[in-house]
Amino acid sequence: MAGALSLTPSPARAANTLVTVTDTFPDAPITKVDVASCAGSYYTAPGASVSRGYSGTGSQVLGSSAWTLQTSASGVGAGLFHQFPSIDQTTVMGVHLRSDTGSTGVVRVFFHPVRETTTFWEGKASFAVGASWTELNTASPTFTWTQRKLSDNTATGTVAPDATLMAFALNYFQAHVGDDVNGPLGVSVLAGCAADKVYVDDLIVSHDFQTTTYDLEAPPSAPAPPSATQAPTVTAKVRKAKVTAGKKVTVSGTVAPAQPGVTVTLFAKVKSGQDKKVGSAVLSSAGTYTVTFKARKPGTLSLYVALPGSGGQGAVTSGQVTVKVKPKPKPKPQHH
Repeated sequence: MAGALSLTPSPARAANTLVTVTDTFPDAPITKVDVASCAGSYYTAPGASVSRGYSGTGSQVLGSSAWTLQTSASGVGAGLFHQFPSIDQTTVMGVHLRSDTGSTGVVRVFFHPVRETTTFWEGKASFAVGASWTELNTASPTFTWTQRKLSDNTATGTVAPDATLMAFALNYFQAHVGDDVNGPLGVSVLAGCAADKVYVDDLIVSHDFQTTTYDLEAPPSAPAPPSATQAPTVTAKVRKAKVTAGKKVTVSGTVAPAQPGVTVTLFAKVKSGQDKKVGSAVLSSAGTYTVTFKARKPGTLSLYVALPGSGGQGAVTSGQVTVKVKPKPKPKPQHH
């Protein structure tokens, strides 16, 4: 069935570079722990968090231990994300997974061709893991392909035939000869979609004929549990509390302690359903951010900023700020 993936054990592979990771990936946020929805379109639930633990000797693929990941809510998975600079060379991501009780998951790839300024392509495939270590390799599955809007992640209604990642790229390149069809590629592998614990180890990323293996290990000594004073704080304020429809809204603030390079997301509250993502920004070295978006409809917007959880700390949100969006003024009648 297209969009589904059956995992099978794969032999160990040599890597050009071996990197040991005990907490944050050295190239974060290019490589990071990911927490996002398993069903429907990809989004990061502001209230969801992931707890990370470490397995003992004998329960790993590389080194002396592995990571365990478990989310706080069913329907939300935990796993790993990697951003590739392009899709023009051998681009593969593989990760080893297992679950004591069995687990379901989803792998998504996000391709943003340079020629598409307002849209991107999402490929999606589901999988299941058992008690034995198996490798999910993104070169293998047949994905379902959907074109989505960059502005709000909704589907445009355009789809492409089910295909592997490389087959899709080849078809796309051939269909748009003469255009700039290259672009960045993001890969998200999530498991534990029923809030069950999964084991993760041996992340392999290969691009432009260079391969790096990340060995996920326990830290040399267990860190002290976070205290209330260690929890980060997020502030938010609007530049203008009143704007006209069609004009820009700017929200800025800080995260303390500073977490440079981490992406924060600006959400608008909705009366029912999932809050709407309206923008995002990468934190500066001082922990500051600025997000700007266009207010399209009159009304009152209630906005807040979410900082993703990390290192066992759950997601943190700012207080809400409001913006009143006024209707566009009616044009004055012409007198002749």
